[in-house]
Amino acid sequence: MNVFHLRTARWVLFVLCFAATVPAEAVRLGASDSGKDLTFGINGFLGFEYAYMDQMPVVMDENGTEVIGAMPSVSFLKLQHLNLLVSAERENLRILINFHSHDVGLAGSGHGAQRESIEVQEAYGEYIFRDFARIRAGSFLAPFGIYNDVRYILPVFSSVVLPQIYDTPRNYSEATRPGEPVETVTPLTPEDGNFMFWGTTGKQNLDFSYHLYLSNGTNHNGGREDRDLGIGGRLRLNARDMFKIGGSAYTVHNKGAPEGRARLFGGDIAFSPSPSVLLQSEYVVNRYEKRRSRYSYYLYAGFPRLQWLPYLRYDFLKDPEHLLMKRKQERYTVGLTYRFKPNFHIKGEVHHHRIVDDTGLASDLASFEMLRLGLIMMF
Repeated sequence: MNVFHLRTARWVLFVLCFAATVPAEAVRLGASDSGKDLTFGINGFLGFEYAYMDQMPVVMDENGTEVIGAMPSVSFLKLQHLNLLVSAERENLRILINFHSHDVGLAGSGHGAQRESIEVQEAYGEYIFRDFARIRAGSFLAPFGIYNDVRYILPVFSSVVLPQIYDTPRNYSEATRPGEPVETVTPLTPEDGNFMFWGTTGKQNLDFSYHLYLSNGTNHNGGREDRDLGIGGRLRLNARDMFKIGGSAYTVHNKGAPEGRARLFGGDIAFSPSPSVLLQSEYVVNRYEKRRSRYSYYLYAGFPRLQWLPYLRYDFLKDPEHLLMKRKQERYTVGLTYRFKPNFHIKGEVHHHRIVDDTGLASDLASFEMLRLGLIMMF
């Protein structure tokens, strides 16, 4: 057993012991000033992952020409996520900082050891005037669809692998041309926001929530990359926690971007006819002025039973501008979650990927499998 696996084993042992004794609630410290309470909270989670990936197609560069090649099968064990959320609250004011590191440790066949530094993924303050009137300012995940505003705050809400709307396949575009990377397939949803007006209101068994936000885009080489502020919003209607329907929209024009203005539209629906059945679906399309639209959708069915959650999911993704993804990809997922404790979850997923248009594609690249196992602890 190499040094990495020894360290990983120690981490796993620590997580098992810690999860058995630490509650899921935040660690909180309080202070009082003239009757006004100041509360500090600390939340965090660790997400370990083991993955095996069958040989899969990737975009490669051969003498300046994009071609579809093969990436050999790989397996690895890693600390996938490390997050620490620090918050402070006083009356109607709340401040939160989300420290995040991805792929903290990595080892296995086809991979080398690496360690990424911790970065501030979110840092914002918010003020509550009323439940239906709140403001938030800073850097935060822009609410768009079901997962995007909660996937790092509540990691167990997501599966080991998120839907392709939010988490597109890795290693599909690794080649580079001189001075110009091959375009990767990126998530369809916006990532950052800097100001948001939002709230919820309801009556009896019906409630309504809204988010209206501005985004300053992604910083690139120390400067603003977008030409204008991104503008977006999300609406959601919830009836008796049994039927939920939502819609999202976002538009931005990045500086020098060949695609011109991007316009994202999304719709989502969730239906739970009983506590043991959850049906869910989302659709997102990204329309450009100068490029053809790309889109993705998924269908999900979960069947919770006490601590167990078996589920099925179907994903579809098409990007007409991408050499491989213009062929369209389907992904079939069978998954199972076991909630050992409220703050300790074990997850497993088996994926079958299929390239829909396999014309001219080697038969061993037209379909491939993946296995993902995840261990998540939070406090």
